[in-house]
Amino acid sequence: MAVLVLRFSHERREKLAQGLWLLHWSAAGASLLLFCLAIFLKVELRWRAELLEPKGSSQGVANFLLVLSTVACGLNLVAGRTCHSCAAQYGRVIPKFWHGALSVMIVTGAVLAITGLIAALACRLSLGSLEQALADGLQDAMTIYKDTDTPGRCFLKRTIDELQIRFRCCGTSSARDWFEVQWVSMRYLDPNSKEVQDRMKSNVAGRYLTDSVPFSCCNPRSPRPCIQHRLANISAHYGLEPERDEPNLWVRGCRDALLEHYSGTVRQLALLTAMTSLLQLFLAIGLRYLQTSTDGFQQAEGESETEGWLLDRSVSESIATLVSFLKSVFRLNRVAAGATMETEDPEDTSPLPSADRGPSTPSAPPVSSVDLAPAAPPLASPISSTRVRKGKR
Repeated sequence: MAVLVLRFSHERREKLAQGLWLLHWSAAGASLLLFCLAIFLKVELRWRAELLEPKGSSQGVANFLLVLSTVACGLNLVAGRTCHSCAAQYGRVIPKFWHGALSVMIVTGAVLAITGLIAALACRLSLGSLEQALADGLQDAMTIYKDTDTPGRCFLKRTIDELQIRFRCCGTSSARDWFEVQWVSMRYLDPNSKEVQDRMKSNVAGRYLTDSVPFSCCNPRSPRPCIQHRLANISAHYGLEPERDEPNLWVRGCRDALLEHYSGTVRQLALLTAMTSLLQLFLAIGLRYLQTSTDGFQQAEGESETEGWLLDRSVSESIATLVSFLKSVFRLNRVAAGATMETEDPEDTSPLPSADRGPSTPSAPPVSSVDLAPAAPPLASPISSTRVRKGKR
């Protein structure tokens, strides 16, 4: 028994074809917008790849969305063309050229819808891994901030300074993160200075640690000149009242600033992916009704009503048919794999192992009719006959 049966008149079939045509083109535009957003996220992540650890973090979600949006855009363009052809026939029949591929479009659309919902969920879940990647990457970048003379690291100081100025942040989580790393190169320090020696002896790692931050942490909105040295000693700065004065340094950490920047794009991607997937599922259902209603119209007369349905049998029967089909496919794959292994590795098919067969006896070679024929007399050598004739002379 068919499931979710609806009756379609001539006008309803025509309106259904026209509506699906317009919605498919709209879904193609939404897929194109999703493709552009995925490209933007991928470029942003690659642009600041040196601040992420591991480097390719969250690139997988962007790549998956690129593939998904490309396939969805192509499918919607082809399906829209099919519905346009049906609408040109005033909702009577689907042209034979498109009728064979319509079932493939319906199944592909349903699979894309389910995959898109999973991708939208993956986008939201990727924010946790992105936060950890930013924390580890920024900490490593701050450690090599001073290596301006090392090839491959000389650009990182400029990158971090531009990042802190643009996003108005300082350190990984706060300005105190700079107190735990040596961000001044030994090239600009006097090793004979007592202050430098005392600071390097004050920690086990032998690093030059100070309670200061780079200039890019300074807040230009503060009326007071930037205070970036001896930050742990408030009394060293005359008239400084942190409770009353505006913060002289950026308070927010760069991890939170970058995460907020990326979170907006990721949330937009997740929302657009979910909306596009729901629209794709709705279009797959509409295509199914259009297919079944026009199939019934081919057997009807005139402009009579036809029936369209979602499933041609009950839900339990449809599931049982799908399970049996999958089992048959897996069985065929298993048989094909076994036949391939037998072809590539032929072995002895004797039921007994070689140890239990006993000693093998040599078999007599086959006797042919050529072997039974009398042997021909040997031919005399031309050299020996010549010698005999010379001797007689």
